[in-house]
Amino acid sequence: MEKTVYIFGHKNPDTDSVVSATAYARLKQLQGFENYKAARAGHFNPQTDYIFKKFNVQSPKYISNLTPKVEYYMEDECQVVDENKSVWAAIGEMDSSHLRALPVVDKDGKYKALLHYSAFAQKLLDILNPENKVSISTSIGLIIRTMNAQPLIVHNQEEIFKSTILVGAASDDTFTRMLD
Repeated sequence: MEKTVYIFGHKNPDTDSVVSATAYARLKQLQGFENYKAARAGHFNPQTDYIFKKFNVQSPKYISNLTPKVEYYMEDECQVVDENKSVWAAIGEMDSSHLRALPVVDKDGKYKALLHYSAFAQKLLDILNPENKVSISTSIGLIIRTMNAQPLIVHNQEEIFKSTILVGAASDDTFTRMLD
């Protein structure tokens, strides 16, 4: 369904602005754009009221508040991510959907937080800084899903624990120093 497009004149409408808005909306309707409607942001003066009544033209819809609202810009469906999903999977969803932010919800769909690139990047830089020894909260299940791993034996897969995670992608000497 197409959204309605309202055609306005002045905020305090005089005759020429309201008649122009009404005529333009009618022209668009005759061109096949039925979703175009005349509107007014203020009350008629007596002359304008007289003209609309004299020519038996329906007066434009009165819309009192022209302040843009968030709802005008919202999509019908909002993509969200479950709070228990791995950060990497959530970032992957953001990337594939070209989103800059993703609402985080609990199991009931209740809003918990907002994941966005800049906050994530800052936190990640703090964690990945080799000068800092930072522990992060994770679970074996999250590590398995993030790495797309096939574990041999797993116990308490979803239990959350704090740990420092090292990736052994360096030379033997460098990795040994990191372990120390």
